Amino acid sequence: SDAFKRAYKARFGSDPGFMSDLGYDGFNLLASTYSKDKTTWVKNIKSSNYDGVSGTIKFTATGNRQPKTKMMTISAGQMVDLTQ
Repeated sequence: SDAFKRAYKARFGSDPGFMSDLGYDGFNLLASTYSKDKTTWVKNIKSSNYDGVSGTIKFTATGNRQPKTKMMTISAGQMVDLTQ
């Protein structure tokens, strides 16, 4: 997402709007999986698995985007990533 923000600012001269990375990924997901047949298009979307600018684009069996989760704690007033 940081690379997306830098590229956006370099091209347009301003910071991208809130959640613009998700909108960018959403548009690219729809465009890259497109099929004239709606059933095929939905199937293509559900089977997507790639790295977008907002993170991994992958869906669960229920059709929700699989989130990237970090376990964090606060230590001495700082957020500490427990996965490292």
